[in-house]
Amino acid sequence: MKNKRIKLTDDVVPGNATHPGELINDEIKARNLKQKEIAQKMGVLPEFLNGLIQGKQYVTPELAIKLESVFEISAEFWMGLQVQYEIDSIKIKYRDRLKKSRLPSVKRKSLSQAIALNI
Repeated sequence: MKNKRIKLTDDVVPGNATHPGELINDEIKARNLKQKEIAQKMGVLPEFLNGLIQGKQYVTPELAIKLESVFEISAEFWMGLQVQYEIDSIKIKYRDRLKKSRLPSVKRKSLSQAIALNI
């Protein structure tokens, strides 16, 4: 495939990416629930839910529907969080790669405007 360019500017690259699992954990705590209870209601193993909370699992469309049924928060919301997490992670990765490069700051700035990705 052709090289595609991703445009990065400092004002749109977040400091960190928030995995949906962090918000799932917040919901569990705010509702005084136990992970085991939520896992059972969702029909997943407690270990899987724990992995999701720790950022080791992804929110899939099917999982988003299960989260919606348990928390009454839309599946679209959960999927949006997952997509935003992935986008932010990529932006952070390329921003950090630029910072580590040994290019002069003028060249680095122009590179931050468009980085070639091999997609």
